[in-house]
Amino acid sequence: MTRDDSDLDLEERFAERRRADELAAPDLDRLLARPRPSPSPAPGRRLALAAAALVFAAAAAALFFRSRTPVRGARDAAALPPAAAELAAWKSPTSSLLSTPGAELWRRVPALVPRVPVFASVPLPQATKGADR
Repeated sequence: MTRDDSDLDLEERFAERRRADELAAPDLDRLLARPRPSPSPAPGRRLALAAAALVFAAAAAALFFRSRTPVRGARDAAALPPAAAELAAWKSPTSSLLSTPGAELWRRVPALVPRVPVFASVPLPQATKGADR
């Protein structure tokens, strides 16, 4: 089996690239002698980070609960303009198409465990082992 010139050219290019990578690599002794970074932040910094996260979570919860509007009652409905009240009471003419056969099955959670029957009314069998027949 003979090798093509393109194979030889490709092999030479890879060898040249490998030599360039070896020359660009840092010296191993110098690499091992440099100072290592600390693996984790200082305990004081970790505590400050946790406190900041706690403050952020508390502020987010306060904004969330503060921005919620209370449910409007019938008293608030009277304060609405008539056009707004009509718009709020509008029903789609095609809403009946959403009622499909079997839709009542989706309105409640099915019981996964059947009810335990009451066995008090079931007569117990009489013991026959060791009894004379």
